[in-house]
Amino acid sequence: MRTKLNKKTLAAGAVSLAMAAAGIGTASAGTIPVLFDPTGSGGANGILVDTFDWAPGNALAVGSVPLSQDPNNPTPFTLLAQAKLSTLRLNGANVTPATLNPDNITFVTGFGETGYTFLSPSGNKAFADLTVDPNAGPNFFEIWVNTTGGSPANDLSGYGFNSGTLILKGRLTSGTGEFAINLDPNTGLPVTASLDQAGTNDWVKAGPGGTNQLTVTGTGSTTLQMTVDISGPGAYVNPNYFPGGTLPQQFKIAMFDTQNTVPFDQVDPSTCFTMEGDPDATGNTNGPGQPARCNATAFTASGSIDTTDPAGTHNPALGAINGASGPDFLFETDAKMSFVPEPAGIALLGAGLLGLGFG
Repeated sequence: MRTKLNKKTLAAGAVSLAMAAAGIGTASAGTIPVLFDPTGSGGANGILVDTFDWAPGNALAVGSVPLSQDPNNPTPFTLLAQAKLSTLRLNGANVTPATLNPDNITFVTGFGETGYTFLSPSGNKAFADLTVDPNAGPNFFEIWVNTTGGSPANDLSGYGFNSGTLILKGRLTSGTGEFAINLDPNTGLPVTASLDQAGTNDWVKAGPGGTNQLTVTGTGSTTLQMTVDISGPGAYVNPNYFPGGTLPQQFKIAMFDTQNTVPFDQVDPSTCFTMEGDPDATGNTNGPGQPARCNATAFTASGSIDTTDPAGTHNPALGAINGASGPDFLFETDAKMSFVPEPAGIALLGAGLLGLGFG
């Protein structure tokens, strides 16, 4: 039986963060290859791939703290995420061309979710049940290739994840997930640690009053399946990169996270995310119809988050303890995106944005 989370507000807030983590699924059996040309030459350099294996990245649940304890009245929030490519794969083997810099292929996404929290029977975990709400907030999933010759995407500042050439854009339509955080069995409060443990602690002065940014802790896995409709309004597929003839009507994406965690230990926590997709769905690099893009500066001289990013972007508001103070929750993600057959055509299954498991 689930026990309602009625501990202190801090614990409830921490759970909220769990919700944000919603989001990664398991790639299913029966993946199929598609032709992908990472050079954008229309197939001249095309290779067969069945999986885009993304490097550890960032996700931010905006407005998720605190999370409701009422399953009949879940909290609405917006999930934003971004990451660079790690490898292209076929049947489990790395088929990434030696001439390709994977950092130059990136994804950005934003979509609505709802969630509520509850305690594990032992009381040492705070869980969140999460559901994608396709009709709330922004709704976009985009893959970009940096073709401008500039600096590749930067995890810390959030710069460059939606720059260059847009090669795929779609909408998310469904998904569910769970997230869990660790609670101190004696106090019922979240176990905390420094947020940034990926090399140098860049967030050491990013907390309130120039203090070290702390976070709740958690780890595990979860499944979230999401369908991306590339035939709807604003959808876009670049045939120079996906030159496989007739395009499928739908892609299904599930995010699979094997090491979704807080604190961050594989990648720098981002200080900026885009909240909107490419408005004209063409990926033009100049002129009107450009998406909002984060600046290259992560922090001010004093160590606080630089908040001069343009309209349409969002800087994390974490409070003293990420996931407990709010209103936002920032967490590390690891994702894979695989193509699988569907009765109506081709689907994408398996990419992870979230996930923490049961303890």
